[in-house]
Amino acid sequence: MRTDSWRVLAATLAVLLAAACGSGGGGGAQGGQEGGTDGATNKKTPTWTPPDNGSGRSTGSSGSTGSTNGNGGKNGKPPELIWLPIGPRDPNTDQAHDPESVYDLLQAPHDCATARVPIEQEAKRAEDRGKALDNRWRVLRGLMAACLAAQGQGGSWDTAAADYAIVKGRTPDTCKGRAALSTLRELVGFHDTYPQATTRLVVPSSGGQACALRITGVSADGSTTVRPGNEALIELSGAYFNAPDANAFVTVGGKDLDAQPRRLPRNGDRLAYAFEVPELGAGYPKTVDVVISVGGVTLTERGALTVEEPEPEPDAAQSPASGPGAAAR
Repeated sequence: MRTDSWRVLAATLAVLLAAACGSGGGGGAQGGQEGGTDGATNKKTPTWTPPDNGSGRSTGSSGSTGSTNGNGGKNGKPPELIWLPIGPRDPNTDQAHDPESVYDLLQAPHDCATARVPIEQEAKRAEDRGKALDNRWRVLRGLMAACLAAQGQGGSWDTAAADYAIVKGRTPDTCKGRAALSTLRELVGFHDTYPQATTRLVVPSSGGQACALRITGVSADGSTTVRPGNEALIELSGAYFNAPDANAFVTVGGKDLDAQPRRLPRNGDRLAYAFEVPELGAGYPKTVDVVISVGGVTLTERGALTVEEPEPEPDAAQSPASGPGAAAR
């Protein structure tokens, strides 16, 4: 009897133990289904519902923001864009508005609305003439509109995009024009990526200027060997000023010209001046520097020309007035 009792007790304990194990396993399965446990390790994993930052949009999945906030940046910081490089500034001695001087009005991004009046005036003149707005002005108009819109100061992304659509793929023929188009391209691309964004426009602290005025050549009919009285040509590129500021003063070998150089028709940011090589005194041939002052800048081309002695004058003894038979006449 005692043996049978032990057997009954052992069986009962086995049943109770099996029931207890089954209950624990079920609890583990349930825990694996409820957001906070890992079925393999039975360790809780973090869950997070990201806030919408007041924009109505999720900032991403657990552990990552993934997209921009209402200001168009990541991690709460809006991206910054590099603004126009320095011109240099057009002297604008005639106080007239032209693409070079209006570029300078846009130089300070917090003040780019100052360019609105001259741009709108030029657009009105084009409309009155029944012509399309010149592409140089179109880039500036798009840039001003994007400058204001990017900073939440008004402006119009539609205007910026429409003007850019017309000029994209073109290469402006001036250094300021190329810099303006490049900046407009960046802003329109920014808006395409972050359509609800505003940002800070940063004036570049390094990286050079939009234009670098320099001498590209000095010659007479392609030769750097000249004589006094020959007409020579000095060529420049990188002009950042308009025609009234393009009057130039030239010296050859330290000697002023008898007449001011003649400015040839401008080609974009390229300028050319014709001048007559002056007499330089004894000691020919002479290799000399040519110096030009224009737009408030003085440029020097070292050893630009080799000046040979002047053409010999006709021999007075052999001139028609004094030659053989002159007395008989």
